[in-house]
Amino acid sequence: SGKTYYVKVDPDGTSTSDYNLSINTVAAVTPVPSTNNDIINGEIVSGGDAGDSRTKATAVFLNNSRDAIITGYAGDNDYYKFVAPGGTATIELTGLSSDIFLRLLSSSGSTLESSTPHSSSPGESSSASISCHPTSGETYYVWVDPWFNNTSDYNLSINISNLDIINGTIVSGGDAGDSRTKATAVSLDSNGDASITGYAGDDDYYTFVAQYNGTAIIDLTGLSSNINLNLLSSGNRTLDSSTSGGSSSESVSCNFTSGETYYVWVAPYDNTSASDYNLSINTVAGFTPPSTNNDIINGEIVSGGDAGGLTSEAALVSLDNEAGVESGPGDDPYPDLEYDVNDSDVCKDWGEDLVHGTIDNSSDVEAIVLQGVADAIPLEEIA
Repeated sequence: SGKTYYVKVDPDGTSTSDYNLSINTVAAVTPVPSTNNDIINGEIVSGGDAGDSRTKATAVFLNNSRDAIITGYAGDNDYYKFVAPGGTATIELTGLSSDIFLRLLSSSGSTLESSTPHSSSPGESSSASISCHPTSGETYYVWVDPWFNNTSDYNLSINISNLDIINGTIVSGGDAGDSRTKATAVSLDSNGDASITGYAGDDDYYTFVAQYNGTAIIDLTGLSSNINLNLLSSGNRTLDSSTSGGSSSESVSCNFTSGETYYVWVAPYDNTSASDYNLSINTVAGFTPPSTNNDIINGEIVSGGDAGGLTSEAALVSLDNEAGVESGPGDDPYPDLEYDVNDSDVCKDWGEDLVHGTIDNSSDVEAIVLQGVADAIPLEEIA
């Protein structure tokens, strides 16, 4: 089509003659059976045939399951290309009637993996399979390469698996961070929960921030190998761990504090342990205990609801003109240090020592003594 042709009427020697010349053209139809078309996920590729070189490779777009199914005909080289989301790529070539090689190339064209099946006799089917761990965002090329002049129909499948997915979204790079400092952030939903599917080929770390005070329950299920589960604080302290062994499910829990950061560590038992997994994070808001069990200073519950039990953890009391402290029930560990707060001389002695920094055992004085000091003796008189 589109070419110019010439017809020459050429007398022999001095011969002359009238003549009739007819030109008839008939459109040619080249039968191309559907089995000779290359088809990706049900769609015939442009021109019916995949590109015959890496620079002309036909693009393959993975579906929502991160798969691609291709049926084709290898009459010459067929090249396909895809962009990997990470994880593990498994590429299989089946349904062959002669020797067809399968190769995986990098974006620069170097061979990463290859499979060269040989059938034992003409017409006998063979298959090929390769796998690799692609880098997220990189382009890879699949080369269906006939051996010599072989031809064959083929089925080609590309599958990406072993991805870490949080609430339906693939994590950046396809794999959760492999250390606490590289932990993958998890955004809890409006219920304070998260659902994760992943693959533990190495350590996977996730981190989340508590939305309120309450309890976290974290479950690891769907295991086929020995994978342990640990819950860490922002300071890398182990809050809970689960090491049931085998392929048993694991579970950890803790009481958490609003605004604090926590880390979930999915840890294979050893280098031979690897498994798909389901990880759920469920948080439940806690209820404030009854006020009779809280220590309250000037109407404010002290941090954690309980005054410190050690000198270094003592609750700070800011005195005003009418300082008041309520204490929850409990045994008094220092009964010998109590004084009659109605005795103004006792209170004045304590107050003077407190102001001048000479009080003995002052760190063990209960808040009620400070209340007595404030009520009985004005600070200016002590000074």
